[in-house]
Amino acid sequence: MYKILRLAIWLLPLYIGYQLGYQMNVLYSMHSTYTTGEIVTARVTDFRIKQIAAQTNGFIVLDFTTSDGTHVNQLLSLPVQMAAPLMNFGMLDVRYNPSNTQDIVITATYQIHRNMVVVNIAVLTLSFMAVVLIAVWATKLANRRIKQPEDPVFVRVDE
Repeated sequence: MYKILRLAIWLLPLYIGYQLGYQMNVLYSMHSTYTTGEIVTARVTDFRIKQIAAQTNGFIVLDFTTSDGTHVNQLLSLPVQMAAPLMNFGMLDVRYNPSNTQDIVITATYQIHRNMVVVNIAVLTLSFMAVVLIAVWATKLANRRIKQPEDPVFVRVDE
């Protein structure tokens, strides 16, 4: 059992590390698109906010044509913090850079989105450090138990 624990305990730090890398990529890509992307006015073709139990989120569909004639029609999911400011807009200024993973950045909500990603990175960093410490402790414990297994102690109860 301890041999499996010694390896399995590292799955959570690996997953949190992956999420941390993903959020860092989102932040870099968003910043790159915002600073180097083409400024385009996009038409909002659909916008919905939906509430599911305790979660509120929404989506927006943007339609625009770039300066080189490329037609883009893309659905973007939005948390409620970003969706609320966009409710009354029919046209939005966006930055577009197709070479980035975050190819569209809505300029009206860039600061909110950036701050959310920075908070995500901070939480994931703290979580990663805590889980790595726990994984190191559990690995040491498992290694000790593998080297010196505990002998079961049997006690007679019929006396």
